[in-house]
Amino acid sequence: MSEAPAPTWRLGDPDGLQIEVGALGACWRSCRVPVAGGRREVLLATAATDPLPGGGGYIGSVVGRVANRIAGARFELGGREHRLIANEGRHQLHGGPGGFHARVWQAVRVTAESVSLVLHSPAGDQGFPGALQARVDYRVDAAAAAVQIDFSAEVDEPTPVAMTSHAYLNLDGDAADVRRHRLRVAAAQVLPVDAEMIPLAGPLPVAGTPFDLRNAVPLPTDAAAHPQLARAGGLDHAFLLDAACAAMRQPAAELQSADGRLAMQLFTDYPSLQVYSGQHLVHCRGRDGRVLPAFAGLALEPQMPPDAVNRPAWRALGLLAQPGRVWRRSMRLRFLAEG
Repeated sequence: MSEAPAPTWRLGDPDGLQIEVGALGACWRSCRVPVAGGRREVLLATAATDPLPGGGGYIGSVVGRVANRIAGARFELGGREHRLIANEGRHQLHGGPGGFHARVWQAVRVTAESVSLVLHSPAGDQGFPGALQARVDYRVDAAAAAVQIDFSAEVDEPTPVAMTSHAYLNLDGDAADVRRHRLRVAAAQVLPVDAEMIPLAGPLPVAGTPFDLRNAVPLPTDAAAHPQLARAGGLDHAFLLDAACAAMRQPAAELQSADGRLAMQLFTDYPSLQVYSGQHLVHCRGRDGRVLPAFAGLALEPQMPPDAVNRPAWRALGLLAQPGRVWRRSMRLRFLAEG
């Protein structure tokens, strides 16, 4: 007998802003936004029957313990080396092959506007030290046309934590080329990467490069325009956010649909934003079961800089959770529709 599918919850106003969250991977599966008398689906999702969490592309999932790449799938903490489970060549990506995206989370609180999901991660999980109790809270703020996602964790010994949402946005609602959107990112620096997508020694000023997104511009379409774009096949880079974003009163990013009828503002207290233009989505299937085209959605992932656990300056930005303290991070997406 096959297992019953993991539960899902619909939150918000059935006639207004409404989202759907699933227990598998604490996945954000749907976000329907009122636009000109109708509603527009602005998130990519996999089919409910897809056996791979997020279709193998983390689509909509919460990733952790630590989002993005950890070089060599190892780090040192307290004078001890910790060997992680690698799942991207010799590196670990998004918490390992059995990371938080691959687990069924448990609901501990459900209302018409919110759901709170928890997950226990035992000591040694994917190679990480210490036991961890993770929590993700989704809440729809209908009055502000916003979705709030709060991440928190409690641990029994120091351990790195940097959960985030791997949702893919397409504000046109049709999975057409997301590079037609206009994007602004409040960041004067971007992290260049090596051939294995691990950050190089230091940040690169965005001025004078295709990574200068400080004013809203279409996403780059010519990978040959910069060696870093060629290396990743498009955007797949961490932007170091302006310090003013940390209070979540200034948007870290702003996105506008190609048709100009819908915009989104992203607020976060994380110091970094991974911008991924979805060039490898051709390996995934959408909610209708069909293979997705390249650039069908844009992932804006608030997080710590990649490989922060091995970089003292970045680790100090708040990567380590400590016993007796609740580790917290947040993101908020506000939608602005024409008319």
